[in-house]
Amino acid sequence: SISSNFDQVYTKNYRHSHNNTNIIRFILE
Repeated sequence: SISSNFDQVYTKNYRHSHNNTNIIRFILE
């Protein structure tokens, strides 16, 4: 369904941006 597909995309994008944040934090420290 459309809503479950949206959830998958949102979750994937959220994890990806979260990982980028952790990488940036790691570099700054």
